Amino acid sequence: MDWGWQIWVYLWTAGMAGGAFFTGFLVNVFTNWKHQTFFRVSAVTAVPFGIIGVLALLFKINVYRVWHLFVSFEPTAMISIATWVLTLWLTVIFIMFLTWLLEWDAKNNPDKYSYNLEGAMAKTSKVLAWIAFFVSIIMFGYTGVLLANTSVPLWSDTGLLPALFSVSAVSTGIALTIVASLLVNKSGKLSISNDLIRKLADADAVVIVMEALVLTAYVIWLAIIGGAAGTSLSALLTGELAVMFWLGFVSLALLIPIILDLIRHFSKSEGRAATTLIALSVVLTIIGGFFLRIVITIGGQL
Repeated sequence: MDWGWQIWVYLWTAGMAGGAFFTGFLVNVFTNWKHQTFFRVSAVTAVPFGIIGVLALLFKINVYRVWHLFVSFEPTAMISIATWVLTLWLTVIFIMFLTWLLEWDAKNNPDKYSYNLEGAMAKTSKVLAWIAFFVSIIMFGYTGVLLANTSVPLWSDTGLLPALFSVSAVSTGIALTIVASLLVNKSGKLSISNDLIRKLADADAVVIVMEALVLTAYVIWLAIIGGAAGTSLSALLTGELAVMFWLGFVSLALLIPIILDLIRHFSKSEGRAATTLIALSVVLTIIGGFFLRIVITIGGQL
């Protein structure tokens, strides 16, 4: 099977969507649900990317065969599973959005309902959020499993590809929530604290370091194995994909964001200067995450 652009797009958007929801949920939970606005912004921002991921997979399956997904379930069909996981996640999210709307309506129109609908919807939305959280982990983790569960040496000869894609998904997910937060603050309609944004940027820097370590282990493992995996690795490091790998992925997703974060810390940047450095860092992280999926997918097929 040819793993073309649809797979690149799915790997990138599904991973980032799952990572963004994962980030928003954890921030909210670990602050005792005090960052509800940030969580909701994260969830709303993640959904369009989840939808793009589903559409990419449906194009891969072939739009004329989409109906097969709804009349049969093949537990061994990897793309079919990916589609169902994404669809489940989106369904739970949309139901959760509905509970938010009902909660808002009950809060603003208390005489409209004969019982405590606001409280009921608040509790229901938390349950749905937990479900979506666990599905989001499966969702971004599966982006690596999809490729690893093949006979392609670059993808399957180590157990580190799912780990690499998962860490990258969390990194790009955090970056996406920061972009959304900055845009929301700029609009003036909602407010997400600059302190939280800075802490998220710091967290993303830590995740990027983890990603670099996993990448290093992945490369060393493949180099030791050699053979077909080593040949594919050479294409990434020194061959026809080298420019895309080093400039597109390593520089944009890892090196430059870390440098920008170090500049922000050591220069003790505040205000607009800090915001600019953070914004540039996270945008490059998101773009670099896309290049990672491209080079790994193409590299395995050379």
